[in-house]
Amino acid sequence: MPDQTGIAAAVEAGALNKQFAPVAANLPRKIGVMGTWDTIGHPEVVENVAVQVLSPDDAGAKFGFGFQLHRLVKRVWDGANGVPVYAIPLDPPPPNGGPAQATGTITFSTPSAVSAGRVYMRINGDEVFFDVANNAQLVDIRAAAIAAINGDKNLPVTVAAGIPAGQIDVTAKDAAAHGDEITITFDWLFGEALPAGVAVVVVALSGGASVWPLDNALDGLGTNDDQNELHITDFVQGNGEDASSLDDMSQYNGEGNLFEGNWAKTVARPFRALNGHVEAGPTGFTNAKALGNGRKLDRTNGVIAVPGSPNPASEIGAVAMGLLARLNNNRAAEHAVGQVLPGILPGQKVDRWTNDYNNRNDALLAGISPTKVVNGAVVLQNVATFYHPDDVQVESNGYRSQVSISKLQNILWNIILNFSRDKWKGKHDRPRKSQRSERGRRRPGRARPGVRRARVAL
Repeated sequence: MPDQTGIAAAVEAGALNKQFAPVAANLPRKIGVMGTWDTIGHPEVVENVAVQVLSPDDAGAKFGFGFQLHRLVKRVWDGANGVPVYAIPLDPPPPNGGPAQATGTITFSTPSAVSAGRVYMRINGDEVFFDVANNAQLVDIRAAAIAAINGDKNLPVTVAAGIPAGQIDVTAKDAAAHGDEITITFDWLFGEALPAGVAVVVVALSGGASVWPLDNALDGLGTNDDQNELHITDFVQGNGEDASSLDDMSQYNGEGNLFEGNWAKTVARPFRALNGHVEAGPTGFTNAKALGNGRKLDRTNGVIAVPGSPNPASEIGAVAMGLLARLNNNRAAEHAVGQVLPGILPGQKVDRWTNDYNNRNDALLAGISPTKVVNGAVVLQNVATFYHPDDVQVESNGYRSQVSISKLQNILWNIILNFSRDKWKGKHDRPRKSQRSERGRRRPGRARPGVRRARVAL
């Protein structure tokens, strides 16, 4: 081939293997996390305003370590692995009848002489291990437990010595109803056992009051055409199955098969959301299906069922949402079947209604996402939304699965991205008269200038 600076005449021919078909860009995903926080320790926080956090420790420093917002961010991070995360501190309910902290107790006893060993304790599934010595007394065991719990700033509780000698008083950090869901377990996994001579009784936390509302936080993301202005694609909220909270999420995002909310044509920034479901056994199975069947037009929310897990439901949803966001950030159409939920513990075998295929299938048809336990790990199966109207067949349901929502999010974003380019600027609809020339009607086959629109059929 002649040098490119050559000026002599030449006839040339060549072929270059090059991509001609347009390739759609992948929507950069963002995760929003709404939760309660340390209102006393962090009076500088502005409620209902999204703040990007760069790590779980960053969230803890901004909103209080061990408080719900920090813990949800921490769980999201376990799955997200680098996807941008925005924390949104909720505004507390009014003081009259408002927040209250849940309380409970842990009481050790020594029915016989104590042998040296390790105490395997977990709070919300987080490990809190400590050792006891030969012939340890109750005050020694209690002191070791208090030091272990209060020494971990990430835990959702604080503890203090109670009465009698072996009792520990436990208080939730958050003043909210979800404090009642905090779990304290011992010897959860195979091979774990209390040291000989040590016994323990747990009185579950209770008395937590108030669900912190989501509506103001959602409106803080934008309203009308500015809805979801940050373009958050994936959401986690700490109120679990609270009906008003699920309604707030679903209604803000847009319900049914309509151009409403974030699905509106002038917005086109829908998000998806996940929570968890941990109720065990046949009752848990029945109630999970009832939850899904009661929300057939909800194309926003879904739950991950891990029956009997000691992890709180909202934190299970946070891990799963982080994991889905990471998968779909790399590939919009990637499903989650077979993905392990890091840090999530399975329930006991007797509690798992998910170990039966027919149960899993029935749950999925009701809009509930089942899991399996494989080699001791909790593994995702199909991840669904609640959306399953009676008049829409399963095979025609474009909103049924969370991965379908991911695909639609990418389609809408690419349409907007394409028609926002410079080549389309200045194109406007003309009045009908201007579409005729002095020589007559516009010739067939010629494109009429106008606003470019695209429609996606489900």
